[in-house]
Amino acid sequence: MAVLIGGSSSTGSSLLRRILNRHSRLFCGGESSLFAKEGLYTNWKRNRKFIYSGIRGGLPNMGWHHSTGIYFDYEYGLAKSDVKEMVRTSDALKAFADLFFEKVLDRNRKSVWIEKTPANCYNFDRFLNDYPEGKIILTTRNPLDAIASLSSRGLSMFDAVVIYLLNNARALTFTESGLYILKYEDLVLDPTTTVQKLCAFIGVEFEPPMLKKSGYEGGVTKMKGWNYDETGIIASGSIHRFGRLQRKERVKMKTYINSIRIKDKLVTNKDFSHKTLREIAEVLDYDISVMDSLENMDAPMLRPLVFRKKWTKLFNGHYYNAFNFPIEI
Repeated sequence: MAVLIGGSSSTGSSLLRRILNRHSRLFCGGESSLFAKEGLYTNWKRNRKFIYSGIRGGLPNMGWHHSTGIYFDYEYGLAKSDVKEMVRTSDALKAFADLFFEKVLDRNRKSVWIEKTPANCYNFDRFLNDYPEGKIILTTRNPLDAIASLSSRGLSMFDAVVIYLLNNARALTFTESGLYILKYEDLVLDPTTTVQKLCAFIGVEFEPPMLKKSGYEGGVTKMKGWNYDETGIIASGSIHRFGRLQRKERVKMKTYINSIRIKDKLVTNKDFSHKTLREIAEVLDYDISVMDSLENMDAPMLRPLVFRKKWTKLFNGHYYNAFNFPIEI
């Protein structure tokens, strides 16, 4: 069994992957980005050589957030030389993934592998083509809180809004493919029931120790801007994070949410299913009306910012750039 988790960053997927990895049958290591790169699906033999490239020259993840290379942290437990040999001898991404995760599962004495990278949501369809019995999971969070969290991690408010918009719009095109939607709020307010339902979806029995840290879990467990360590006690203090932003930041977020939309031509060819963040909030049943009482910034000032983004992203080799720019004001 294979499972892929994707969605916007700052929606609780790191907490979720720790919980899942504590199950006796489930392995969910750190973000690898293996399934987030279009080039590995479309032309494996040509692009596999870029897997271990650095920031410059590496394959970018699909989506707005720029990330290159593949990362197999200590939890996977395989020597880099062994992984490189698997890459060299595999004729497709699936062939490599099968070899790789077979060894990972054997090493960890588990039977189901799960990979969590936010940009996975762009390739849910390709993943299901390779693994027809696989499962896809979207982690979500109130957009105002998720964007506030992304901003606290050092992203510009503009980038935070666009990441949430694009990742969720793309993921929601797969609702007819058995997409499982897990809300951060449910996970922290009622973890037992939420994880029980998720285990049933995956096809394993719920195990109570999943909800408690047991021994050393290692790796990066808390990033800049996070309120909690992802291996700590499950808590709900990050709900309503939007309300704790300074007013000028809340005004900026509201203006971007109301002004930014996905280009129509990208919607009609099924790249995205919704055009605005308000539409996404409605589909996911999140009430964001708390921002409506705030004033607006001057929207035309966003157009020069969009122009700069187009060409900066092209220069830096990002997946979205001046030639496939997905948003408009």
